[in-house]
Amino acid sequence: MKKRIFWFLSIFIILSSCKKDEPFDASLTKKLMLKSVFTGSTYPIYIVLPENYDSGNKYETLYSLDGDDDLNGIKIYEQLGWACKQASSVYNKQNVIVVAIGSLGQNERFRDYSPLPNLGNPKGVGGGSENYAGFILSELIPKIQREYSVDTTPESRIIIGHSLGGTFTGFMFTKHPEVFANYLTLSPAFYWGNGTILEYEKETRILNSSQKSLVYVSCGEFEEGIRILAKEWQYRLDTYYPNCTTDFHEVSNTGHISSAKESINKSIDFYFKNK
Repeated sequence: MKKRIFWFLSIFIILSSCKKDEPFDASLTKKLMLKSVFTGSTYPIYIVLPENYDSGNKYETLYSLDGDDDLNGIKIYEQLGWACKQASSVYNKQNVIVVAIGSLGQNERFRDYSPLPNLGNPKGVGGGSENYAGFILSELIPKIQREYSVDTTPESRIIIGHSLGGTFTGFMFTKHPEVFANYLTLSPAFYWGNGTILEYEKETRILNSSQKSLVYVSCGEFEEGIRILAKEWQYRLDTYYPNCTTDFHEVSNTGHISSAKESINKSIDFYFKNK
């Protein structure tokens, strides 16, 4: 009997010592609605402030696509807030302000994130990336800069996107490198529009080859088509952009959706480690 009690106590101590995600502090999140003249839509914006936010400091900003999507019971903006807090502590670096753009619906998502309509999707859906970039550059970023104490240089801004959101990060890298200097590109759907983003990279390569950026690329092991093009993207970054600091991570034994959480955490770690 004593041995059995000792065994149960030992298991309890081991389980209690395992690291768990700390609960997300919802009081750190502010929500606003922002109407865009570029897209005609009104977006929910979730702003996650660092603990002990101090308006006397200048903060970097992390802009997230699909910011209110559910991720195994937690919203993406919550996961980002938690991951940034952890990485800030690990590397003893100032935390960032998370600016998460909420989703409106699948058609609006196709419209905003894709540079061209994709074959097989409803006619006319897609091709609004330039308007969406205008929303971020001319409406969202200026509002955040007016209302919060943030650094205003491209070097202080990060964009993170998964799937079609990852495709949009590639669009910004190629077409608007003046906006962000840090790109967290998770499971990018670079097949969209017959590989349009890869064509944009070729077209803008000479002009953009001197840009200094942090670029993280990831995907799940079982994401066949996405995996091939993600590795091609990483190859081009390493080959043609000597001033970029890059990393590629493949999440073992996972597919498209199941790889997202680990990809988010590792991409945030990459940013804080290298910033």
